[in-house]
Amino acid sequence: MGSNFDIFASIVFKRLKGKTQLFSPNTNDGYYNRMTHTLQVLAVSMKLINIAPEERKNDIDVDVVQRIALCHDLGHTPFGHAGERTLHDILSGKDRLGGLISINYYKNKKPLDGFRHNIYSAKLYLKFFLTGRKRIKDTKNTKIIDGILKHTKPFYDLKEVKAGDINYGIDDIIKSYPLLKIKDYNITETPLYLEGSIVALADEIAQRCSDTSDALLSKIISYKHLENKLPSIFKGKKYKDIENTIVCHFIDSKKIKWFDNAVRMTKVAQKQCDKLEKLIKDSIQNSYLIRTNDIKNSQIIRQVFKALYKNPAQLDDATLVNIYSDCLKQNLQSIKQESKDGTINTKELVSRLVKTHELIEKSAIKSSLIKIETILIKNIAFYIANCTDLFLYKKYKKLYGGEDE
Repeated sequence: MGSNFDIFASIVFKRLKGKTQLFSPNTNDGYYNRMTHTLQVLAVSMKLINIAPEERKNDIDVDVVQRIALCHDLGHTPFGHAGERTLHDILSGKDRLGGLISINYYKNKKPLDGFRHNIYSAKLYLKFFLTGRKRIKDTKNTKIIDGILKHTKPFYDLKEVKAGDINYGIDDIIKSYPLLKIKDYNITETPLYLEGSIVALADEIAQRCSDTSDALLSKIISYKHLENKLPSIFKGKKYKDIENTIVCHFIDSKKIKWFDNAVRMTKVAQKQCDKLEKLIKDSIQNSYLIRTNDIKNSQIIRQVFKALYKNPAQLDDATLVNIYSDCLKQNLQSIKQESKDGTINTKELVSRLVKTHELIEKSAIKSSLIKIETILIKNIAFYIANCTDLFLYKKYKKLYGGEDE
C-alpha cells in the first residue's frame, strides 16, 4: 500500500482517530473511532476481493479500492451522525439557530446547501490528494470520487434534491472535477463502478462489526441477547471474537453475488444483516447514554456555530483566508481588503461579514450579499466538520467558559 502514504500522512486522515464512530473515543479507549472503522473497511474490502471470482479479480483496481476505503469517511463531523445531522439542519434551514440566521437568507437562496459527510469527504479528497497526482489517470480518480460519494446514502431526502431545493454541495464537486456528471448523483445511490460497490458493501459489514462490538462493550446489549435473536450468526461463537464472527459470516462466497459493476449480499444474507442493524440500532437509540450524549453534542455544535457566526473574528486565520479566497473566486470584489503587499486585512473582512448579516436581516437582499453569507456559513460548517470531538469541546469551553484551548 505504498501508494497510500500520502493519505496516512495527511492531517485529515490523522484527525479520524479523534472522531466518534458510535460512542466517543474519549470515554473508553476500547470503542471504535473513525480511524479504526476506516481501517476495518479497508481490511474487509481486501477480504471481499480475495473471494471474488477470478474473472472479476482482473477487473478490480485494488489501488482504487484502497483509496476509496481510506478516504470515504474523511468528511465525518465530530460527535458522529448527531454532529452531521446538526450541521445539515443549519445549512438546510431546518435550524436557524434560534432565529440568529435571518429567514431572509434562506428565502432568497436556492438551492440550500445541506450537509452530508460523503460529499464533504469527496471535497477533501479533491483538495488534499488530487492536486498534482499525475500518476493516477482521470478514469481512476473518477472511480475514487464516485466511490466516496456513493459509499452511503448520498442524501437525507432525495425528493428535495430532485426538486432543486437542496444541493448538499454537489455543485462544488462538479466544478472542481467536471468529468463527473451531476445527474448521476441526483438520481441514484448506487456506485457506478465495481470498486465503489466493494467499499460500500465493506462499509456496511464493518459498521455491523463496530456497532455490535461497541454496544456489547457499553453493556447496552448482552451477547446472550444476540444469540437468542440471531442464533444463525452468534450461537456457539465466542464473545471476544465478535468482529471476526460477523465478517466470516457475511463474507462467504455463497452469500456474495458478483455482477459486472457491483457486488451484493444474497437476499437471505442481506435480511440477516438488516436484522442485526435494526437490533443494535433500536437498542442504542433507546439507551439513556446515546440520547443524552446526542442532545449535548448537538448543542455544543450549535453554540460554537452561533459564536463564530455572530462574531467571525473568532474564526482562525486559515478559515478567514478560505472565506476571502472563495469570495474572490466568485468575483465578489466588494469584499476585497488587501494591502499593497497582498496581506489580507482580516479586521476589515470581519467587519464586512458582520455588515452582510445586518443588511440581510433588514431585507436588503442582493445576490452578492447572499453569496457572501453562503460562503461564510459553509466555511463555518467546514471548520466544525474538520474538528475532532475533543478539540471542538475545548473550543466550546473557550468561547463560553473562558478556558484555554
